[in-house]
Amino acid sequence: MMPHMGRASSGGDSWTSFASSTSLYHLAIPAVVVDGEKILSGRRKEVRCILFTLCNITAFRLAAFPGLVQFRTLRRLIKGEDLTDSMRKLHDLASALDDMVFHCYIRAKSSRLTSIVRQGVLVGGYSWSTAEYPTAAQSYVSEALLFLVFVHAEVTELMVEGTATSQIPSIQRQPLVRRVFEALVVDMMQAMLDAFRMVDGFGEGGAMQAVLEVMVIKQTLDQYLTRESEECIRLLYMYIHSTYKRTTARAERSARSTSPTPSLQTEGTVNVDGVELTRQQWAMLQSLAKEWARRTSIQFRCFQPADTPTSSDM
Repeated sequence: MMPHMGRASSGGDSWTSFASSTSLYHLAIPAVVVDGEKILSGRRKEVRCILFTLCNITAFRLAAFPGLVQFRTLRRLIKGEDLTDSMRKLHDLASALDDMVFHCYIRAKSSRLTSIVRQGVLVGGYSWSTAEYPTAAQSYVSEALLFLVFVHAEVTELMVEGTATSQIPSIQRQPLVRRVFEALVVDMMQAMLDAFRMVDGFGEGGAMQAVLEVMVIKQTLDQYLTRESEECIRLLYMYIHSTYKRTTARAERSARSTSPTPSLQTEGTVNVDGVELTRQQWAMLQSLAKEWARRTSIQFRCFQPADTPTSSDM
């Protein structure tokens, strides 16, 4: 399966299991609207068709395609003709089609995520240079994660139809769910990086607020983090730290030019992921992130591994 952003595919056994246990007919034919059943909107029908097509391509490549290669009767009918080149072309064509359909689905979701993040960071009315210490993540973080909850429901809906109730908890481990969310998390973190790079300066409170929001998203979507998304997070922390240091240095120079105020002390600071804050500040952020996770454990339960209890369960 050709992954989003050129990542190496993993979990081949899971894909094979998914394909072999999935009926091509069931995937190709959405539920028929009959008396008593809801009628889907035009846009939702379009999205479902894209997802059905994506699943069909996967099932074909992993279930039907290997059978074609090994089908001895077909080889005899072609009288010993070498099928290697033809099968390679067919495989490449299926991979290209899969990539095209996948990006068609991801593009609209990523665009919406980018819009939410940019508006929250840049035009939400928050002053990153003068803000006080944070008390919680801003509302755009919840909005973006709630949007991902709806995406999760959209992707898993077609798998729930025709799945035994006892098998539903394992759906979130299906490779299509993981593939979609790994791609969306990368795009979301890239959108945050691009948006924060447009912030000219961070005060102490603003830097802590930005770090808290990255921490909250990272802990919520932890099982979908990849090398690309981790790199975006590293660059985010690096930018927040360097911009905060520049802002602080400018403030100190300005203060020294007007009065002989001593420079700020950095004793007792701790560097975590490239961000240098005091131990008390890190303790505050970790406490806020933990409290946020506790309050939203039910809301964002779909992002947790199936065997992870929520805060309300403990």
